[in-house]
Amino acid sequence: NFTAGLAVGCIEATLIVTPFEVIKTRLQKQVNTAGVEPKYKGPIDVVVKVIREEGVRRMWSGNMPTVIRQGSNQAFNFMTMAILNKALWDKEQGDGKVLAAWQTLLNGLLAGAVGPCMNCPVDVIKTRMMAQDYTDPSKIKYKNWHQAARLIAAEEGVAALWKGLIPRLTRLAPGQAITWTVVMRVSTYFENKQKEILEEERFAKKDEQ
Repeated sequence: NFTAGLAVGCIEATLIVTPFEVIKTRLQKQVNTAGVEPKYKGPIDVVVKVIREEGVRRMWSGNMPTVIRQGSNQAFNFMTMAILNKALWDKEQGDGKVLAAWQTLLNGLLAGAVGPCMNCPVDVIKTRMMAQDYTDPSKIKYKNWHQAARLIAAEEGVAALWKGLIPRLTRLAPGQAITWTVVMRVSTYFENKQKEILEEERFAKKDEQ
């Protein structure tokens, strides 16, 4: 479960999450003032201007911390969910046991909270790297993710690396609770259906004999 989650998180971070996080971060940090035309008019405009002014690779600014964040999020999420299912409700993957909705909601909520608590520093670093303008190399404050970690800790204190943890938890943990509840219901349904089919095939073979 840990390895599967890690692999999924790393792949999605590189292919999908990082470019869209760059777009989102640039739009969110933009201050719109009355009478002043904003630099970015929308998501597509962000893509066009970042590529034209800073180069294609800047669409993947902060990719390494994003990979670490997504990979660890999914790895801890998958692993913790499996551990909680076994420890709290004696449920094994593939056993067909149906848990109550409140049980999967509780497990999903706890599993979804582990990753953000562990990887909040790389999320902060990722956001700082994505938000900065790369058009003038002399003004680039954060050169890479480990230099950014040291600089943030030195200038603002180590606690600054956990800024925004509560908003992340209030977004991710309930989301994972809902996701796991749906996933568990659907997977359990198909597990039991497969068992029924296998039983029918076994009885059919006995009748033939």
